[in-house]
Amino acid sequence: AAIMTLQFTDGFDSYAATSDLLKKYTTNSNWTWNATAGRNGGGAIQSVTLTSAMRTFSLAVSAAALNGCFWFKATLKPNAVVGIVQIVSASTTLGYFGLNTSGFVNHFNSSAVSIATGSLNVCDGNWHWIEFTGVWQNGAATQQATVDGVTQYSTSANTNTTGPPLTV
Repeated sequence: AAIMTLQFTDGFDSYAATSDLLKKYTTNSNWTWNATAGRNGGGAIQSVTLTSAMRTFSLAVSAAALNGCFWFKATLKPNAVVGIVQIVSASTTLGYFGLNTSGFVNHFNSSAVSIATGSLNVCDGNWHWIEFTGVWQNGAATQQATVDGVTQYSTSANTNTTGPPLTV
């Protein structure tokens, strides 16, 4: 049986400035750190606008499977698709997890084309607990997401359409 390990975690409570985000992420375009914006009053990242396509935090991965979870709050729907997390391996974009223009969670392939879409608008001004999991590879693989414990989608799709397959 495979053993899963925690590869990365971030509570945003150790930062003192927006520039600190670049210590863990390869880009922080359009995102800033705020000392009191978090779900429980502590530090969090925030975006003042969700209007630019694919504004992401890039995470480099060493294995095909990647799971993520976070609290999320937005008051406006984006006017273009927004990638919140960009999955990268060896400088190859494997895919994105983010939002579509209806405010639904979405998995996007490496060409930023939607491969799975949720059905709950998370851009309603309320806090939502979002979880996603996926196998980010050039070949059919499972992609899943839940919002507040409710399954939004579970599908099998090829996420990496622009580069070589991720070798594990």
